[in-house]
Amino acid sequence: MTIPESQAAPGPKPGDDARRTLRQAQAMAYGSHPLALLRSPLRLHPDAPPVDDREAPGPRCGGCVFAERNGPGFLKCTRGRSGEICTPSFRSGPYETHGAATDLRRWWPACAFFTAINVDEAPCPPCKDAPEKRGTA
Repeated sequence: MTIPESQAAPGPKPGDDARRTLRQAQAMAYGSHPLALLRSPLRLHPDAPPVDDREAPGPRCGGCVFAERNGPGFLKCTRGRSGEICTPSFRSGPYETHGAATDLRRWWPACAFFTAINVDEAPCPPCKDAPEKRGTA
């Protein structure tokens, strides 16, 4: 069924990012993590804060050990990743792609697989002057 032009919303059609943001908000409102739109069901953590309150305490993606920045600096969920980076055995996790659809937001309520970062055991962020971990030739 098509919507008659007289009932269509005026103005330009929202872009890809705006439509994705709306779908992600709808998923969270129904108790699913936004990354569930890409893969199998991924429920929100039972202790997750309310979706509409970004300041409420509770587990969030930004405090999870699986949230890591990729090469270009986008936050991705590395749950399910295997092997060592830069080796033939490396495999990206199911929630890591090269697109914006798998970018995490630090404020998102955590999923059921949330694992808190232990600040005492967390590695320090790499220094600008530190050598990269690459094979020597």
